Amino acid sequence: MSQVERSRAMSGIKLASLTVTVRDPQEAAVVGAQALKDTHSLRSRRAADDLRDLARRATVF
Repeated sequence: MSQVERSRAMSGIKLASLTVTVRDPQEAAVVGAQALKDTHSLRSRRAADDLRDLARRATVF
C-alpha cells in the first residue's frame, strides 16, 4: 500500500467519524464504506482504533 493510499484510508475513516458526529448517518455510511474498502490491505493499529471509534459513534443511530 502506498503512502497516498494509506493517507486516503485514514482520512476516510476520520471523515466518516466526523460526518456521523454531525448527525448525517447516511453520508457517514457512504464515506465509511469507501474507507473500509480502502483499508482492506492496511495493517495499522491506529486505523483499527479509528474504525472501532467510528463503530462506537455510529451505534447511536
